[in-house]
Amino acid sequence: AVSDAEHSCSGLGAFDVNRHEDGRVERVSRETGRRVVTFANGTVKDVVPSAEGSISTVYFTNGDVKRAHPGGRVEYFYKEVDTWHTTHPEGVEVYHFPSGQTEAHGADGRKEILFPDGLLRRVYPDGREEDEPAP
Repeated sequence: AVSDAEHSCSGLGAFDVNRHEDGRVERVSRETGRRVVTFANGTVKDVVPSAEGSISTVYFTNGDVKRAHPGGRVEYFYKEVDTWHTTHPEGVEVYHFPSGQTEAHGADGRKEILFPDGLLRRVYPDGREEDEPAP
């Protein structure tokens, strides 16, 4: 990789640039250690260090976004359907739909669906469902 110093990049302050043979361009902030990698296909990965560990955000060319947090929580935004999907380290997956509906899927096969009108539906692994009306 070829390395050269440059002095301005959006929000990075002074940074170093590394250009790789595979087309990646990596910018590293001298002050914070933040890394922004632009891949040949246009995908961008932004890694921000923190006291708890790095937060990594990937911006895909189709508009999707993937963010990985210290501790294992991963958030994924599906641009085409305007939906967030969060995976928690213990295996719970939570979906936030543009309609206002939210679903939590447990590792054990249980689901809880909260509808925009406040109705809470529990779906059990055996297919049984229970509805709890809005308060």
